[in-house]
Amino acid sequence: MTVDTRGRDAPWRPANDTEDAMAQAIAGRNRDAYLAVLAAASLRVLVHGADVGPPRWRTAVEQNRVFMVAFTSREAMRIVIGQVQPHLLLDIGGLATDWPDPAWGLAVDPGLPIGSRLPQHMVRQLAALGAGPAGPPVPPAPAAPVAPAASPAPVAPVPDSGPRNGFQVVLHGAHVARYLEDGHDRVSGIAYRETDTAGLDPAELATLPGGPPPHVLAAEDGAVHVIRWLAFGADAYKPVPGGPMPRHAVTGARLPHGARLVRIGPDGTESVAGEFDAVARRWRADHPSTVDPYRGELDDGWSAGHGDAHHPALPGPDGVHLRSDGGHRLVAWNDVRSLSYRQAWCRWRGDDYAVVGVHNGWLRLERLSDAHGQHCRLHRAWAPGHEIEDPHYVKVDALPTI
Repeated sequence: MTVDTRGRDAPWRPANDTEDAMAQAIAGRNRDAYLAVLAAASLRVLVHGADVGPPRWRTAVEQNRVFMVAFTSREAMRIVIGQVQPHLLLDIGGLATDWPDPAWGLAVDPGLPIGSRLPQHMVRQLAALGAGPAGPPVPPAPAAPVAPAASPAPVAPVPDSGPRNGFQVVLHGAHVARYLEDGHDRVSGIAYRETDTAGLDPAELATLPGGPPPHVLAAEDGAVHVIRWLAFGADAYKPVPGGPMPRHAVTGARLPHGARLVRIGPDGTESVAGEFDAVARRWRADHPSTVDPYRGELDDGWSAGHGDAHHPALPGPDGVHLRSDGGHRLVAWNDVRSLSYRQAWCRWRGDDYAVVGVHNGWLRLERLSDAHGQHCRLHRAWAPGHEIEDPHYVKVDALPTI
């Protein structure tokens, strides 16, 4: 079965920073800049539903050549084919790892002004510039819709003045949409205390040791995006020696209630692009609640001691949200006698990985490399369970904040 990729007459404009950067690269006839953005992009690759077994890719045939079809946003998919259809969220690295046929190419946003068609060998070349494979070997069954929590407490804003006990990670530019559109609730990278980085402009933030390479930051206007959150539990963050100020390696950590995604403009002006509501699991009030279809039986996150029992918990600046009896209730920090954070780890092919998902006997893994160097790379992989060594959970005391 093929996909009609002739495009539609609906007006088009960039839906995210990735598309804006692609459009500007095309306008400036800068092929290298375009390919660098594409190498770091999150792509929505069309598949035939969510069957058990390897993905069945939907393809387009043009001039007797077969192309897999990918989009850089849901909006782009709607314009080209009329609606959002089954797809997997992958990057170039994930595609290159399990490329189905060397004769196939890749059609990105076909029919749109930012569209391109790449042969298989170019996909492999771009994979070396991206963030590592992130695609699942088997698509999961569609997740059940998330029922809204009964009268969830609103997210309290983090104070804008006074001392802060928060961490900050500069984002890979292509990952902004993953948070805002898909409800992603984990963070990986080199984290600095927000108080230590206060006053740095985007260019200075972008050059801090351990940050993403320049080509994966935000777009041409010089802005960057950062994730900020209250950090619970010093032992959950691994110190990285060296650098102009203290820094920590964060791998696959769950974000607490009230985390913020902030855009910092070239003049230093900040604007909140989204604030994480961990109860509803979304970054924007006008977005539907989401679930992670690949979490599976993974049992990580926070737990709090309250009264005579321990409960799964969602800590935040407004208190601690306790999960019990299928609902949530907010309790004050003074009423919590303990808080702990639990994270899954393993060893695979000689390296230590954080486990961030489990599905059908496969583990979704993340690790950081070159944390001591100028740029830090996030590697993602799906590993078969029989190759995993030393799977274990690490549990740390998460009080007080750091």
